[in-house]
Amino acid sequence: MPSEDARCVDAGMDVDIASSSEDNTSTNTGSCSSMTNLAIPEIASNENRNVFRARVVVMMILAAVAAGISTGVFIITSQAEEREFDAQWQGNSMQIMNSFEEIVKEKFGALSTLAVSFTSYARGNNLTWPFVTMNDFQQRAAMARKISIALHTQITPIVSGENLDKWTSILFRTKAGLTSVKSMRKFWDSKRS
Repeated sequence: MPSEDARCVDAGMDVDIASSSEDNTSTNTGSCSSMTNLAIPEIASNENRNVFRARVVVMMILAAVAAGISTGVFIITSQAEEREFDAQWQGNSMQIMNSFEEIVKEKFGALSTLAVSFTSYARGNNLTWPFVTMNDFQQRAAMARKISIALHTQITPIVSGENLDKWTSILFRTKAGLTSVKSMRKFWDSKRS
């Protein structure tokens, strides 16, 4: 017959019972079984708590890993998208700038050729500004206006007060100059008063 200690140990408890006398046998047996009955639920609840804690730790680790991976993927993709956007923006803006440069060169080139022909005509005939009247100005200006898609082409010289009499004598010879002479006379008369 096994001793009380052995029975308690076999029951799953490490209990040391000091006496093994027959008087205490009934008491010890009762205490062993009552200790066994009390210890099993306590062990089970401790194990349940430990399992719950382990689950919580695993869930926290999984959440942290998922958050870290999500953050890393977000940062990498957003940086890649920003680089791609910048590259596309640079390419498109350069294309727009080149297009505008070509338009400006084409449109203002036509007007500059008119100005160059005006200047070369003045130098070839030893004329000084503003006393330059070009032959066939209407035809030349019309071509420059068509190419540059301008609404109006006009050369408007600035005439000082000392050159006004000579300038008006030149303009009286042309029909279009008559209206500009009248308006210039009014302007200079208002300045002199």
